[in-house]
Parts: sequence; structure tokens; C-alpha cells
Amino acid sequence: MMIGFQKFFAAVIAIILAIAALLGINVSQEKDVQNVIYMIGDGMGELHLEKTKHDRGISLAMETMPQRGYAMTYSASDEITDSAAGATALACGVKTYNGAIGYYWENEHEFHKEENSHPKNITELCMENGMKTGIITTDYTSGATPGGFSAHTDSRDNSEDIYEQQLASGIDLIWGKGEDYVTREKAENAGYTFVDSIQTMNAVTASEKSFGQFTASLYHTYNKNSHTPTLSQMAERAIDILSEDNKNGFFLMIEGAHIDKKSHNEDGDGATEALEEFDNAVKKALDFAKKDKHTLVVITADHETGGIVKNADGSYSLTTGKHTAVNVPVMAYGPYDFIDNGEIINNIQIPLRIAAALEFNKNCLPFEVTE
Repeated sequence: MMIGFQKFFAAVIAIILAIAALLGINVSQEKDVQNVIYMIGDGMGELHLEKTKHDRGISLAMETMPQRGYAMTYSASDEITDSAAGATALACGVKTYNGAIGYYWENEHEFHKEENSHPKNITELCMENGMKTGIITTDYTSGATPGGFSAHTDSRDNSEDIYEQQLASGIDLIWGKGEDYVTREKAENAGYTFVDSIQTMNAVTASEKSFGQFTASLYHTYNKNSHTPTLSQMAERAIDILSEDNKNGFFLMIEGAHIDKKSHNEDGDGATEALEEFDNAVKKALDFAKKDKHTLVVITADHETGGIVKNADGSYSLTTGKHTAVNVPVMAYGPYDFIDNGEIINNIQIPLRIAAALEFNKNCLPFEVTE
């Protein structure tokens, strides 16, 4: 009932603005959604949430979000997606083959507007519209998910190509686990401040672009050492940097990669710790959104990993170290009717709905937003 009233109210406002325009009256309207925090729990299925609450005795901030539906995750080539095709769907709004990053599926010729074309991702679209942008992950920044939001290549294994594209991208901040390829010299030559510790991360200013290469695992709920931040600390600092003195809004993608990685290892304790820390980052995003009033927070996953089941005694177990085809959660908070409760959508709809929330042209990505 509330969602129906909101849509009616929005329609009335639109009519008023249209009449005012015809009469030559200047009526300014601030966009409801100015910022987007897009959070991806890699490998996170619905039962990962239940297992984490059961095993760790906690409640989850993400479950306080008022909108909750589900997404189908299949790729163009397989019923079960990999993270690269999943990231492409979540970033570009197109299905592609397993292994591809920001690439069209070669069999879908209607998408090939010209030779060697590729789909635009939501990060690029936000940059074109004057927004600040950021990508943070507990994975290498060349990993499949951050790669899907920052690069275009025919294989997720092309790590150097992904790094080169990231360094040339102009994205305001890109932070993740360090790899030898990205050196301080390369980052600085590309115009980025090189960040490799919590101290240098906290010293970054809003006027700087920064490339973070941290030297230890980032998924823990605690600081592993004195110089490595947690995901929630990265999230809080990134939000502070991107929002400071920013009239054009920001887009920030946050990935918790180790829900997937630990599930691949059938390490249930590691997966639940990674999910708890991902939820700690969710708390930071929601805290900001509740104060700001113009921020949309969207949470989902690229696929489920582990085939988690509930046992007769109420406990939860992983049944495989592989991905599965089950639907994954989609949760949203903010001034936009992003998804109806219980609604099941295709994962390619998520970036399209984000673009619609930001009032971009509905044809700016390959598919139109459909209701």
C-alpha cells in the first residue's frame, strides 16, 4: 500500500513539474537518489545468512533493510554462473559467458554495434554523469567482481590487462588486496596516491585519487595487524572520501569476496566470519544512508557457493565446494522502490534499476528497465 502511494505521489509531482514547464515556471527538484552504495557478497546465498546468525549468535544489519527480493544468477553459457559472468551481469546489465569480464556474449550478435564493442558498466555510466566512483574488495582488485566494474576483457585470467585498465580508468578509489604487479611507481604515474596501510588510507583526501594494495587478508572482523584495515574500515573511509564536498553524488561498489572463497574451501567458520565482516560494512553504509537521506544501498550476490543446507538439528552445513544455481538475496534501503518484497528478478535488472534510480536515460545500458 505504501509503495503504491509513493508511486502515485511521484506521478502527481511529475504532472506538476510538466505543467510548470509548459507555463515557463522554473521549478527545481533535487534527485531523491544522489548516491549509490552497491554491495556484493560474493557467493552469499540465503542460507549463508541463516548459518551466520546461528553459528555466530548475531543479528544482521542487512536484514533490517525494508525491501527484500531475490535474483536469478544463470549466465549466458551455463545454468551455474561463475563470478566473472555474474559480475558482468551485475555491472553491465547483460548476460555473458563464464569467464568473461565486461564482454558481450559472442553469440548475441544484436549487441555488437561495431567491431570489438563492449557493454558499458554502471561505474563508467556514473562517471559520465559527473559522479565520483569507488571500488573496494577483500579480493585482489583484478578479481572477477571488481574487474566487472572497472574493465573489459575476454578472460578473467587477464589480470595484467585488468590492472592496466583500472590504472587508466580515472575511478576515484580502487582498494583491495595487494599484488606485485601494481607498484607505487605505476600507481603514481597513473595519477593515483598509492595506499598500502590503514594509516595511508586514512590520510587520503577527497581531492586525491587512490589505489589501495593491502598486504594481508582483509575479510577478518578484527585487524590482523597494525597496518591492514578490515572491510568495514575501508567502507567507512571510502564513503567519507567520496561524499566530502560532493554535489554530484557518488557510486561505490563494495565486495566481500571471502564468503565465496571460504565456501569453496568448505570452511564454514571462515565463510561466516567473512559474512559477519561484510555485514559490518553494511552497517557503515546504512548509517551513512540514514543520515544522508539521498543514498540508495543495494545488496546482492553474484551466485551462491557451498550448497548450504539446514540439518534436522537446526545446524547448517556446506554440501559442496562449488557454485550452485539457487536464487540469491537482493536487499535495498533508500528513497526508491527498488524491489518488491518477495519479487524474483533477473540479475541483469539490478544495474538497470540503479541507473533508473539515478534518473539516467532508460536506454543508457543495453536493456531497458522493465517492471
